[in-house]
Amino acid sequence: MIYRKTEARVMAYLPVIKSRMYRREGTFPPVYVKKYREYTETETVNVTKTDGYPYRFGCQGEDTLFSFTMTIPDGNEDFYLHFPLETDALLTIDGKAESNINPRHTMVCMNPWKGKTIECEVRCWDGYIFPGTRPLFDTHLLTTVGTRQEDYPIILSEPGLLIKNRENFALYYDVLTLSDLASNLPEHSMEREVIFSSLRKALAFYPMCSENDEEQSASEVRKKIAPFFEAKNGFFAPSSYSTGMSHLDHAWLWPIRETERKAVRTISGMTALMREYPEFIFLSTQPVQMEYAFRTRPELYEKVKNAFEK
Repeated sequence: MIYRKTEARVMAYLPVIKSRMYRREGTFPPVYVKKYREYTETETVNVTKTDGYPYRFGCQGEDTLFSFTMTIPDGNEDFYLHFPLETDALLTIDGKAESNINPRHTMVCMNPWKGKTIECEVRCWDGYIFPGTRPLFDTHLLTTVGTRQEDYPIILSEPGLLIKNRENFALYYDVLTLSDLASNLPEHSMEREVIFSSLRKALAFYPMCSENDEEQSASEVRKKIAPFFEAKNGFFAPSSYSTGMSHLDHAWLWPIRETERKAVRTISGMTALMREYPEFIFLSTQPVQMEYAFRTRPELYEKVKNAFEK
């Protein structure tokens, strides 16, 4: 029988490893703010500068635009823009749609712009106060799917340019995968005990306190647990495939104009992921939304075409 403290010790490593997946690169540049009347280019507030973080914003019937100029260093590192928002937004770089940003997708790979100085804009939908549809679904602020807050303000936490610590990044998902697998096995099974015991023994070589060799330690731990990912249950094992798909109703709890903007954000985000992960496949089920996105953002058509041809 596996001791509960063995499982607890393994799980205690996950937040530590996760905190080391990225490190900050330099000081983030000044971020400027404009306010627009929703779905227009009519400014309601002149340009101001964020006065610290968390930055609070948002008003029904408006869009908020954050802009900044940044230089992406050259070199062999993987660079990411971290822009933690509580709403849905479109990132444009030098005027072109490059990715979506939302509470579940705050990181954008910036490797294509290494060695360049770029102009970035993040246009946010400020949402609206949704009156609710049933007694159990009361009034709340609607900004993006899957989030819920009672009212304004919307929060922008401190943005940053981050460098991926590749070995810690990979180790986090290795340990998460194996611990999730083991947790779903019968409580007193031998397989569960072997996985958790092996993880605990391997992670004993990983420093809980900050040290300079965290990447090397992560690499060594990954080598120790690698055999689990090569093992098969029996003389054959089925292959599993996961394909991304966006379910985006054309008429939902926001105006169709917002659906159209959401389509642009979704397609740009998926093409950004396909650029970062060439093996990633995405399905879009709404041709009318793709037609709007391609007509208003021609660069997206070229990105989707290139991805399809690959």
